[in-house]
Amino acid sequence: MKEAFKYIFLFIISFLFILIASYSTSFLYKYSLGYDSSMYITIGKYWNQGVIPYIGLFDHKGPLIFFINMIGYNLFNNSLGIMFLQVLSLFFTLIIFYKISRLYDKNNIILILITLLVFGIYYSEGNLTEEWCLPFISLCFYLNLLYLKNNNLKHKYLFSLIYGISLSICFLTKLSNGISIVIGIAFIYFLLLKRKEYKNLIFNILFFILGFLILFIPFFIYFVLNKAGYNFLDATLLFNIKYFLHHNSSNFSYCGNYLLFSIPTISLIILSIIKIRSNIKYVYYLVMSIIVLLFLLLSGNYLHYGIILLPINLLLFIELYNIRYRLLLIFFILPLLGIYVIGNNFTYYSNNYKDELYYMDYINIIPKNERKYFIGYNTRCSIYLNSNIKPIYNYFVLQDWNSTISDERRNDIYDTFNSLKAKWILIEDEKKDIYIRKIIDEKYKLVKKGCNDLRCYNLYKIDN
Repeated sequence: MKEAFKYIFLFIISFLFILIASYSTSFLYKYSLGYDSSMYITIGKYWNQGVIPYIGLFDHKGPLIFFINMIGYNLFNNSLGIMFLQVLSLFFTLIIFYKISRLYDKNNIILILITLLVFGIYYSEGNLTEEWCLPFISLCFYLNLLYLKNNNLKHKYLFSLIYGISLSICFLTKLSNGISIVIGIAFIYFLLLKRKEYKNLIFNILFFILGFLILFIPFFIYFVLNKAGYNFLDATLLFNIKYFLHHNSSNFSYCGNYLLFSIPTISLIILSIIKIRSNIKYVYYLVMSIIVLLFLLLSGNYLHYGIILLPINLLLFIELYNIRYRLLLIFFILPLLGIYVIGNNFTYYSNNYKDELYYMDYINIIPKNERKYFIGYNTRCSIYLNSNIKPIYNYFVLQDWNSTISDERRNDIYDTFNSLKAKWILIEDEKKDIYIRKIIDEKYKLVKKGCNDLRCYNLYKIDN
């Protein structure tokens, strides 16, 4: 019964966390204010209406994130269903965290709460790919640690099947989220090779491949049948390779911002070096922590990327936890983290709430019967959800940014806007060097312009 109460408690705090922190989906907030989240919801919403991702609406994430949002949004025809799925996802994650702590006889919910509040620092808007991958990343950590703890020579095939499914989930949302799964697999398989468990290794590899294909093949077949097979692979894989190379070369100088929030991981690295001779798990901790942290530093300074560090953070808290630190954790660290997470979210929401109200003034200028011919250029994606407008072009957000990835993409975006199907274009923070400058100057006329404390908007109408 005591265990049952713990699981009930974990479900309650999962619900409360998503309610407060996920301002892009929570019913606590009037408007959807997410950026990436709004893109996923928009694509999911219209996928259910027959609009094929990548062809009808473009983003460079895997189709699973759109599929999840399609299911969630269409449960209640709003983001409430997505929030419900988020609560279940987080609840499953916390159960895995609890099981990891039990591996080391740390049967204490305090460790879970600390990790959850660190999650709140990384969290951003909610409904991001890292959040949906986290349960499966955490499960792979648990299976890795379970194998190391039992010190078995042979590795269960079922574990490898789960690794394959989990990595496929990452590939079908955002491949880079699977870095820790890949490292864990490589570590375990290296041990099998070192122990000369060749037959066990081969069958584990086969089950891993099977697990990956179980989820990948149905999505691939779907997009091939809808004449979008190349678009699916291009957006999911090729585009993101170009993005990583471009982002890496131009944003490495921002690593200092990310290091500030990587202190738990760096601390685990130091602790692992000190204890590396005592147990093989510390070799695992060291290899995992160093490679994942370096990979994230190279990936840029987006704080929500750090969500995949949470299992590593939990391992540090487990190692440091003892009776002397309990009062410090309960009465000092927990309240401070809680205040930061709640305060940061409500501050962000209150600031951006004003912006949502402001750009609606521009939308209201457009006659209702002409809103189906509307597109935003470099605008927040939430504009489509909050005004209930379906974008007329597949490139409906981040157009200038997408244009920097490749010449092919830039030309495609230009040709799309040069089709002149859009009668109304709202441009956010317009600059002279936007890629569609010639089209705007020659084919459209300015209807309204203005700025608030956060952004400037220019509304254009086609000049017939």
